[in-house]
Amino acid sequence: MCVEMRGPCDLSHLLPREKTRLQMELFHVSIRNTSGVHLGILPENFYGVTVRGQVIAMDPPFYQSIELRTKLRRKNLGPGEETKGFLFFPTASGAVRTIVHGGDPYLEIMLY
Repeated sequence: MCVEMRGPCDLSHLLPREKTRLQMELFHVSIRNTSGVHLGILPENFYGVTVRGQVIAMDPPFYQSIELRTKLRRKNLGPGEETKGFLFFPTASGAVRTIVHGGDPYLEIMLY
């Protein structure tokens, strides 16, 4: 898993009709299956951990409502396959230091 921090964006960039002045932290995620078995990647299994250790869970209904074409999508990865897309977490909770896919497979990457 590779994660690139893209910085903050207004919620209105993800939900054009949204008027709330909320900032979201944007991350580009790439995952390559280097194993010999199929892996299920589910965006709702991702969460962020802030520098203070606070867990910021992905809210599935909110994530599904996001209209960004390039958001990370559910994917069953066969051996050698790759998927990529954007994840986002609210900035009000603090700076995200670690991105985790808490499902099977368990993946964790520390950003800095």
